[in-house]
Amino acid sequence: MKLEINKLTLCDQIANALRSQIEDDQFPDGKLPKEEALAKELGLSRGTVRAAMALLEEEDLIVRIKKKGTFIKGANYAFQQLKKLKKLNLYYFGTYKSFKNSNKPGFFGYVYNAIIAEANRNDFKINNIVIENIDSLNKYLEIESDGNLIFGIGNKKIIQAIADTGKPCVLIDHLHKNLTCVNIDSYQGSSEAIKYLYGRGHRKFIYIDYKNNTLNIERSNGVMDTLSALGVNNKDIIRVFSKSGFEGGYKSIQELISDGILKKKYTAIVTYSSVMASGALKAFQDNQINIPEKFSLISSGNISDIDKPILSTIDFDLNHLGKMAIDQISHIISGTTSTLPNTPVRGFVVDRGSIRDLR
Repeated sequence: MKLEINKLTLCDQIANALRSQIEDDQFPDGKLPKEEALAKELGLSRGTVRAAMALLEEEDLIVRIKKKGTFIKGANYAFQQLKKLKKLNLYYFGTYKSFKNSNKPGFFGYVYNAIIAEANRNDFKINNIVIENIDSLNKYLEIESDGNLIFGIGNKKIIQAIADTGKPCVLIDHLHKNLTCVNIDSYQGSSEAIKYLYGRGHRKFIYIDYKNNTLNIERSNGVMDTLSALGVNNKDIIRVFSKSGFEGGYKSIQELISDGILKKKYTAIVTYSSVMASGALKAFQDNQINIPEKFSLISSGNISDIDKPILSTIDFDLNHLGKMAIDQISHIISGTTSTLPNTPVRGFVVDRGSIRDLR
């Protein structure tokens, strides 16, 4: 007669013992011992204990939560802990490459890192969703979450589609009438840039604006309104409408040089975005034009880690912006009232040497 004998591994034995204790309700608070403590008590390696826990997790008996412990699934204590862990989808429109590049020093990178840090402090898990193709938008909207953050998206169709999911939603750095929005005070920041240049003797300005700007027109209005309020003559203002990004800034300066406009005693150049300013600076360098000896250049976003000479900028407390985003979505999800005022973050000038004082 052939006998079949199953030899249990240490891992199986530990899993069986824990399973029995769970069934006998020997963990009244719903929390299992730490792997390290259990390994020490049994005189076994932590890896063996971890493997046993993995078996129970596969059976859907327990759940392991990073930095909190291992809990019996369905236990009251575990449920209380799990309620705090909310999943947020952070939507970004573009390629994975552009998303990765955006996380370098710069406006997007600083705000994104602030969001992640604040989310971690408040037990939120961020799921990055990069929408590469608008035609496949619906599949991205079906991804499960407790709430949505929209960042790095200026496409109104995408924003509205995310809003229409009915989930709690916060839009970052743009305005939308049907959504809670957290923003920097773009108008005030742009105005400060012009006042700073004017206060240092500049009277002839070139503004490189974003030609497709529809969601942050206040940034442009702050420039143009302040020039008018200071009494700068229209003939002393050139407004160039450009593509966004590095290429837009670079091409705009190249065209201004080719057209001979920069020879007409314009002294101050303001760009719609920090990346445009970086492109403009590269164009100047390629044409052996020194900044700030020939022209003063200021951007509206902090990219201090990138260029030489280091660009002067309108800076904002981007850490606070990230904190506001998480605070707002948290209170929308929980149905409570936020205690943190949702007011636009004001900007301030940081002069790093790309502005010449003409006084």
